[in-house]
Amino acid sequence: MFAAPVAIVIVLLLVVGPVLAFFLAREVAKYRRLGISEESPGCGRCCYRLRGWPGPTCPECGANLREVGVVTGSRWARSLGMYVLASLAALSFALVLVVSRAFLAVQSTDITQQWTSIEVPRLEASLTWRQTTGPFNRIGVPEAELTIAYSPIEPGADRATRPVTWANRLDAPAEAELAAVIASLTASATDAAGAPITDAARSTHAAAMRSAFMPMTTAAANGVPAEPTSVYPWGRSASGLSVSTSTHWAVTLVWIPPVVIFAVGAVIVRRRCGPGRRPVREGEWR
Repeated sequence: MFAAPVAIVIVLLLVVGPVLAFFLAREVAKYRRLGISEESPGCGRCCYRLRGWPGPTCPECGANLREVGVVTGSRWARSLGMYVLASLAALSFALVLVVSRAFLAVQSTDITQQWTSIEVPRLEASLTWRQTTGPFNRIGVPEAELTIAYSPIEPGADRATRPVTWANRLDAPAEAELAAVIASLTASATDAAGAPITDAARSTHAAAMRSAFMPMTTAAANGVPAEPTSVYPWGRSASGLSVSTSTHWAVTLVWIPPVVIFAVGAVIVRRRCGPGRRPVREGEWR
């Protein structure tokens, strides 16, 4: 969607730029060969060089210089120069944009996973894992948030949730930390048989939860996205994987090279290439 239009623009500029540069060089060489310049103008009709000629009539074609004016160079030199500059600026913009998008792309991989306890009714866990790779971090910095929730059966009781976040393998929650979170949520919970939840059951849930997401954490440390697994007594209820691509903020600087090229080139073109034609000045060819 993006590469095809830019590739077409680049090809057109690679063709148009040299063609315009060729005509510019030919126009400039033509008047330089005739010896015509601001100091040595030529007849506005036939371009005959008038340096040293005292009269108001062209000695070559007989034109009245006050009517036809004089030429000081190519009328197209300045315009062609500007077109060449515009082509160079646009080409540099397109090339820089392509390169910057290739090397400054930011890709986010989001993995979502939801589990439901098989042994403890209404005990759920959801994991949101995001790994972002960018121009300055090709492996990616993982960010994870595990939310454990329990919905009491008592009427009017609110669903309780506890989030646990970490950013790398070393910060991943330990089994004891997960067991403590589950214990705080299921203090008065019962299992499927109606018996109170024991600490051993909470530890089993915590160990299984850690076993479910740790392989993904290890894979992410090596830059390989992987989905979490499902380990008893947790059963997988839903999962999702999405990949989004954006660009680094440095891409906004791609306009600087073409602007600099055009600004510097415009100054040079205006100084080197005059308008090409002017009227006779006061005191010339009386």
